[in-house]
Amino acid sequence: LALTQAADLLSATVAAERASINDLQHQLTAAQAAATKSQPDKSFLAEVAAERDQLGLTARSGRGVTMTLADANLAVGTFGVVAASDLRDLVNVLWRYQVSGISINGERIVSTTAIVAVADLTLINGTKTTQPYTIDVLGASESINQALTVDPLLRSFRTKVALENVRFGSRMAELTLPAYRGSFLVEQARPE
Repeated sequence: LALTQAADLLSATVAAERASINDLQHQLTAAQAAATKSQPDKSFLAEVAAERDQLGLTARSGRGVTMTLADANLAVGTFGVVAASDLRDLVNVLWRYQVSGISINGERIVSTTAIVAVADLTLINGTKTTQPYTIDVLGASESINQALTVDPLLRSFRTKVALENVRFGSRMAELTLPAYRGSFLVEQARPE
């Protein structure tokens, strides 16, 4: 009788342990399913990476054109012939020709970039920059050349280069544009 009672007790203990193991396996399966749902899948991560790249938040490399733009004879402390408006016009035209990225003196140009003149300084993304301006543009060189030579918005720019002693040069190059380091905070916009 004692042996039968010991066997029954052992069977009950084994059954209880199996039930406990079964319960733990169900908890583990549920936890794994929840973890799988909470972890972004690879397509989502790829989409986020593509968005970051499109916003300019990652460095971008490729074939393009590097340009140098400066006044030929700029005395220190004087206003130059090359103005912030020339840089803005150049950037706006280049975007229309579907380039894939632009930087000026190491400042990545994005949709919220402001190029403004303050006295004899030019601010790009709030960063002081001075001549000579190095403009790196990723894209097809033929398209970039077309933008520079025929776009009507750059007519005054081309006149300055031809008549007002502005140094301008360009060459094809393998380029790496830096990631945008500024803020996307917009304080004055209102939804329509």
